[in-house]
Amino acid sequence: MKRILFPTDFSEAANNAFVYALQLAKSIDASLYILHVYELPIYSSMYAGQLDYVQQIYQSIELAQFDNYKDNVPQLHEIAKKYNLEDIEMYFVFEKGLFLDSIKRVIKRDQIDMIVMGTTGLNSANTTLIGSNTVNLIRSVSQPVFSIPRLAKFDGIKAIGFTTLFREADKKPLAEILKLADYFDAKVEVLHIKTKENEDIESQAEAWKQQFNNSRLTFSILPATSVEERVLEFIMEHKIDFLAIVKRNRNFFDRLFTSSMSQKLAYHSTIPILVIREEA
Repeated sequence: MKRILFPTDFSEAANNAFVYALQLAKSIDASLYILHVYELPIYSSMYAGQLDYVQQIYQSIELAQFDNYKDNVPQLHEIAKKYNLEDIEMYFVFEKGLFLDSIKRVIKRDQIDMIVMGTTGLNSANTTLIGSNTVNLIRSVSQPVFSIPRLAKFDGIKAIGFTTLFREADKKPLAEILKLADYFDAKVEVLHIKTKENEDIESQAEAWKQQFNNSRLTFSILPATSVEERVLEFIMEHKIDFLAIVKRNRNFFDRLFTSSMSQKLAYHSTIPILVIREEA
């Protein structure tokens, strides 16, 4: 992973995630693409025949957005300097358009490998574990997405959590996580939540141990009636620095990030989530 995309609205939450993105880029020797997207409003038919007036409004908005962009970029340089990370290779990107469309365009053009994003904006009332923009992004792109809670602080990475159903499709993402763990000399805690009796689970776990044969790996198989609750307990018990999950449609992903329990705990969450594409 050599190119990290960091979308920002220059909010407090985004600036906090920027520090995490810088630290991650430093650790894996990556360059950082810092993207700010703005949208122009759509005016109704009441302005039909007033093209010059509408163009003046658009120009005024674009100039204001660009001034805001210019005012905030030095702040990001100051943040990098504060943490002695000003040597990170940074590219600043200013895009007009819809949020997801702009991100997809930059991903393709600049061959982005990973996305790091703050979970909420400064004035957001959203209290889910991952904000709606981030959830929509995760569902729309194939690159891994690192979601950074607004209270997360980078303090090195010593323990990585990885949830699995012991499916074949989970093996390649786990191999990617092990490569990432090598950069940090971190251990990888593999977690399976056993929601029903399955006599083969232990044998599957043993087969994975033998196949990966990696001293960084440990496996936990835990019973639970509430998957998302047990995962969050596991995070705290094992002092997980970030949790990696494989993207699945309307299954564990949705339950973990939209349940009422997650909404209650999200405000206090400090654990980043890395969502990796599920292999076919």
